[in-house]
Amino acid sequence: MTENSNSPQLIDPSTVTSKWFRRLAILLLIMAFWPVVFGAITTTLNAGMAFLDWPSSDGQNMVTYPWLKDIGTDKFWEHGHRLGGMTIGILSIALVIGAWFADTRRWIFALALAILLGVIAQGVMGGVRVLRDNVYWAIVHGSFAPLVTSLIMVMVFVTGKRYWAVASQAPEAKIGKNLLLAYLTAGCLFIQYILGCFLRHRGTAVHEHLGFAAISTVLILITLFMAIRSNSKLIKGSGFHLFGVLLIQLLLGMGAWIVKFGLPSMIDYVPRAESPEQVFMRTAHTVMGMFLFMSAVVHVVKVKRISWLQKHPEAVGSSVGSDFQNPSTTKGSTI
Repeated sequence: MTENSNSPQLIDPSTVTSKWFRRLAILLLIMAFWPVVFGAITTTLNAGMAFLDWPSSDGQNMVTYPWLKDIGTDKFWEHGHRLGGMTIGILSIALVIGAWFADTRRWIFALALAILLGVIAQGVMGGVRVLRDNVYWAIVHGSFAPLVTSLIMVMVFVTGKRYWAVASQAPEAKIGKNLLLAYLTAGCLFIQYILGCFLRHRGTAVHEHLGFAAISTVLILITLFMAIRSNSKLIKGSGFHLFGVLLIQLLLGMGAWIVKFGLPSMIDYVPRAESPEQVFMRTAHTVMGMFLFMSAVVHVVKVKRISWLQKHPEAVGSSVGSDFQNPSTTKGSTI
């Protein structure tokens, strides 16, 4: 991630991003799971059309609609999903404003703007899904969500101390096939998530979903193996993080399969539609799948960061806290 790869500027990381801006990015990431979780529950309950209008809810203003009176109903989850989307929209606007004033890297502003545009697009797609009552728009709406949340998670990483501290690992790191594997893993997980959307909304692509789950598992295992050999704590830690999230996701996937399709006849368990265990397992599996993809995207950024520093050793000094130079008046040259 660079804006000027010819002569990157050495600058004290503490002068690049303010603490409050990073805290805003973290808050946005946390709050992003509000509409994600409510949206996943809405899909599990098949409650996407609880309201037939948008952006109003039963003809009422979205903010003033008394949604708490609907606790436990389809309208509660759908309206909660809408309010969550509105909340991260407001926070995304604040992020763009903060990026302009609180970070000297102009590509950070571009990233914040991309997040805002993504949130807006996500909201519009959700609205179109309602107005047209079209399940395929629901699939597009659901598939686009992890792209936006991944950008938010990337923002949290690139505004943190680890983004700068990893420079000390760059000279000895062995990138090898790590970057290629990172791209392949993230791409495969995204396809897997889309197939999951088809499975949840249409009941199709069951075997394709299972197949890509197997491929994703193999890729993450290879990614972990290569990360261990990378001689970089950042890449190694990211590899173990991916593996840990994968294990949780596989367990949730098995649970979701059981509560949806049941167990062999010799075991006395019959799945019940919209039962508490089914709602929990299917929703948790969806949310964890999104988090796994987000983690894979951030893994790409981490490997890319190390790779960039290896190609620009003159930038290492600024990231490890030595030989700082005063920032110039030109924004955008800091990496």
